[in-house]
Amino acid sequence: MARSRVSRAWRWVRIGSALALLAGIALPADVHAQQTQAGATAIDPALAEIIAGPHRAEKDRARDIYRHPGETLTFFGLKPDMTVVEIWPGGGWYTDIIAPYVKGKGRYYAAGRNRDAKDERIQKSIASYDEKLAAKPELFGEVIVTELSQSKGDIAPAGSVDLVLTFRNIHNWMKFGFEKAIFAAMFKALKPGGALGVVEHRADPQEFPDPQALSGYV
Repeated sequence: MARSRVSRAWRWVRIGSALALLAGIALPADVHAQQTQAGATAIDPALAEIIAGPHRAEKDRARDIYRHPGETLTFFGLKPDMTVVEIWPGGGWYTDIIAPYVKGKGRYYAAGRNRDAKDERIQKSIASYDEKLAAKPELFGEVIVTELSQSKGDIAPAGSVDLVLTFRNIHNWMKFGFEKAIFAAMFKALKPGGALGVVEHRADPQEFPDPQALSGYV
């Protein structure tokens, strides 16, 4: 897919139940536009304080003007008393925000990569994330680390999760052909009426869908 023909906007999708995705139900393209027109919900001051906190690396805070963490998490309905799962948290960009926000009232599961993976890059990423959590127990001491891969899907107790979040991961699952297993695991963890929040690179809707999302756009 020619990059010049790809919209660089991200698709923000809030789904009342992950069943909509699993069943392949089409969602309106202007979901975010409708939310904006209805009036943006104010960001919780406690969340804003964490986002501005000195515990976050300067390079991470510099990305806020592009990633809009406060608006994104508010849009997805995050509350401090929720049980939340973040899928493949990577270096912990959102962990720095969500884990302290729900600490003490809610619960945060970090569903990371397969710890049995042979890929050296994956192992380094896992080790780096573990070190990050261990370095600041006052912020991350309640984080529950689980695994999510094609063969490991117990990301949290079944039916216990209010909100599952995934940021720019779906194209990777599509590339390797195990997106259905991942979505099934997320749906299993969600409570009835729970929400799945997705941030992903949006492809030009006029383009024929690439089932492997090799461009990184969906």
